[in-house]
Amino acid sequence: MEAVQADVRRLQTRQHMKRGRRDARTNLSHLTLQTAMLISLILVCDFSAAAEWLQRKKRRGSPLSEGMERQDVIAMLEHFFLETDVKVLAAWAAAEDLSLPQTVRKTAEQFSRGFLLAQCVRKQNESRGCAVPSQLLVEQYNASSDAFPALGPVNSTTLSSGRSWATRWRADFGGKH
Repeated sequence: MEAVQADVRRLQTRQHMKRGRRDARTNLSHLTLQTAMLISLILVCDFSAAAEWLQRKKRRGSPLSEGMERQDVIAMLEHFFLETDVKVLAAWAAAEDLSLPQTVRKTAEQFSRGFLLAQCVRKQNESRGCAVPSQLLVEQYNASSDAFPALGPVNSTTLSSGRSWATRWRADFGGKH
């Protein structure tokens, strides 16, 4: 019985160590690469969005290795995509899949939602020639998905959670006021 427990502990430790290892070339952990790949899958194989997430200064975890250009990151993600089994990628894309940690899925979904909103806002900025008001920004965000809690209404006379969120969102995604 003790031998079995020792074997189980050893296998769990080995799995934990494997999960936490970092790629020597990129300085990224396996979970970080999985998050980036899930972002790409959610955005229909948009590796540039995942590269943008990996290169963000506010992203938690170790930064990319010095000297990695955007094209290098995209090529690395494409290589990771081609090396990964199709069944595994299909399982990741399924929302009810439990093989990925919830933090990976939540991070990927939040960034993907914000990235899509940033593209929409960028198009509106270019067509109108001015910044999107906070109220419209919050309405667009709330309409984009039911998976996340909706933000409160934006009132132009008082500082609300919606306006505060819009200010933080603009700072995170490079939006102008």
